[in-house]
Amino acid sequence: MTLSQMQDIGGCRAVVSNVRMAKDLCDFHYIKGDLKHNLVRVKDYIKDPKNDGYRSIHLIYRYVSDKGKKEYNDLLVEIQIRSKLQHLWATAIETVGFFTRQALKSNEGEQEWMDFFRLVSSAFARMEGCPSIPNTPTDEKELYLEIKKKEAELNVIQKMKGWMEAIKVFEQQVKQTPKLQYFLLELDIAGGKLNITAYREDDGEKAIIDYSKSEKRNMGNKEYDVVLVGADASTDLKKAYPNYFLDCEEFLKNLKKIVSEY
Repeated sequence: MTLSQMQDIGGCRAVVSNVRMAKDLCDFHYIKGDLKHNLVRVKDYIKDPKNDGYRSIHLIYRYVSDKGKKEYNDLLVEIQIRSKLQHLWATAIETVGFFTRQALKSNEGEQEWMDFFRLVSSAFARMEGCPSIPNTPTDEKELYLEIKKKEAELNVIQKMKGWMEAIKVFEQQVKQTPKLQYFLLELDIAGGKLNITAYREDDGEKAIIDYSKSEKRNMGNKEYDVVLVGADASTDLKKAYPNYFLDCEEFLKNLKKIVSEY
């Protein structure tokens, strides 16, 4: 994307406990508040969720400076306001996108993963008393059973647990050996085993070859997950989601409740 195509040049996000607090923050502190910046538009994706399951409130402001920084005036800034449950969903979709190399949050990826997250978002919306995602089951039992089926097909819980454990190992190994750059993650879901091979920056070609061999060896085996990641990329993931481990654990806790409901 070129800079000129971007809707906003900067932004910030507030994550609050529940939907009521999100709406109060939006209505009373922003829309009816005394901000010096000019409100351009409001996008309420809680009231009208996106088809992919995304839910949040977006406030677009045109920047106004009273400090003499005139060069920034009229640039657009976006404020995102989410409930904790909505944030757990967003963290999970980032995690899966990172480890499966899919741009799921841009609605680009495997259909089965996109369907899974749409269904889970509808379940979370029900928990919050909010509108469901379009074209998902309106009956709770049907919705939960669909999620249970998708979770089993994709091994979501086991994969996410393995990925979270892998990032902990990445961090420990990078601290001990700062020159490590790549990690080959091989997750044996059926056997409950996690194998991680670390590579230095100048071993990048070997890392790719080993990854290709492992992927070919386990092609078509849904009980085996192979991923090659960079140390910088995993650091970026934690920078974007500082409470990464806690958020993922809470997402899995909610997912386990759903799949055990019926």
